Amino acid sequence: MLKYGAASIRCSPFFSKREFNMAFIYKYIMPSIVFCAAILFSVSVYAGANAGLKVNSPFQTKCAVKAKSKSRIKMSDSIIGAWSGNHVSLEITKNGAEIEYDCATGGIGKKIILDKANRFDVSGTYAEEHGGPVRFGEQSNGYPVRYSGQVKGKKMILTVKRKDNNKTIGTFTLFYGRESTLVKCR
Repeated sequence: MLKYGAASIRCSPFFSKREFNMAFIYKYIMPSIVFCAAILFSVSVYAGANAGLKVNSPFQTKCAVKAKSKSRIKMSDSIIGAWSGNHVSLEITKNGAEIEYDCATGGIGKKIILDKANRFDVSGTYAEEHGGPVRFGEQSNGYPVRYSGQVKGKKMILTVKRKDNNKTIGTFTLFYGRESTLVKCR
C-alpha cells in the first residue's frame, strides 16, 4: 500500500490476509477433501462388497458379481499355458499338451483334468531323440508313458513313467510362465 498525502493507493496484486485464506480454502482445500472422501467411499464400498458385507450402494451389486465370477474359474483351465523347468518344457492346451526335453519329445492327446487335490494322471507318449539330422524314413523310438503330477499355485511336480515296465523316466519341477533351460542333443 502506498500513501500519497492523505490518500492511500493499493498496489498489491495479492488479497488481504482474510481474503487470501478463504480463496485458498475454496479453491484448493475443499476440492481435495471432496476428492479424498469420494475415493474412500468407493474403496470401502468395493471392499465391503467383496467381503460379503451388505452395503446400501448402487456399486455393491457389480462388485459382488465380479467377486463371484472369479471364484468359478476351473483349476484345470488355469493350468493352460507354458510350464518350464530344468531340461523340460511343457505347453498345455485345452486339448492336451506337448512336452520337450533335452533329448526327447512327448505328447498328451487329451485334456488334463485336475482332481480336488490338484493332481493329474494321464497317458501319453515319449520319444527319445538323437544328435544330428533325422534321416528320411527313420522311425521314432517312442513308447507309451504315464504323466502324473500335482499343481500348487505356479509350481508343478511332473513324473514320467513308462507304461510297459513302470520305470520312472524322470521327475521334474516346472514353473508357470518361466523360460526353460533345454540343452538339445547335437
